[in-house]
Amino acid sequence: MIKLLSLALSFAIIVMFSACLKNEVTPHETQSDSVLLSYVKIANENYKDVLIDAKALQDAVNRFALNPSKTTLTQAKKAWLQARESYGTSEIFRLANGPIDAVEEGLNAWPLDENIIDYTIDAKGQKTSGNIIDSTGMFHPSGEESFAVDITNISQETLSALHENGGTANITTGYHAVEFLLWGQDQDYSNFLKDFITNGAMQAGNRPLSDFTTDANAKRQLSLFASCECKNCY
Repeated sequence: MIKLLSLALSFAIIVMFSACLKNEVTPHETQSDSVLLSYVKIANENYKDVLIDAKALQDAVNRFALNPSKTTLTQAKKAWLQARESYGTSEIFRLANGPIDAVEEGLNAWPLDENIIDYTIDAKGQKTSGNIIDSTGMFHPSGEESFAVDITNISQETLSALHENGGTANITTGYHAVEFLLWGQDQDYSNFLKDFITNGAMQAGNRPLSDFTTDANAKRQLSLFASCECKNCY
């Protein structure tokens, strides 16, 4: 889910670009060359931090998937917050036809329709259904020009095929998808606009640990987390 491979490739491209400009500015170089060199150096350092924190998040998520507990869940949340912080500072380098623009939708797509991933609480206080976690077999996302995907086994390939399948809100990869899996539905009505559709607990996301341990779909929850692993990222 965390497309570290794409992120690593983006980082590698920036490193190569930086290497081309690693020499100090000479008297013959223009001021614009100096500015460009500084820009590349800043981007290089920023993406180094992003990659380090993304790897740490991946490791924390994998530990939780192998041993779901209050401790490993807390560690995964802390790792997400740190990874999100470093990635957030890198967004200044977007929208410049740089390498990050080629993969940004898979990393940072937003907003997402939470219902495609897992349950939410509807206006009647009931859990919604018909999502990746509680379904099996061929799954057909809602939206225009969507196509069915076999979700019997949840894998990186499955999540990639479902990502933005049928619409840009059908998000199954990236930081915000992981955020929803870790925290669950956000019901904090004191922030932003009041939600007039659902009537869940009026608090920020507070997904119970039981979703990953004793719930009927706990194994699929953990399978989804395990699919975050990227063996050839670095």
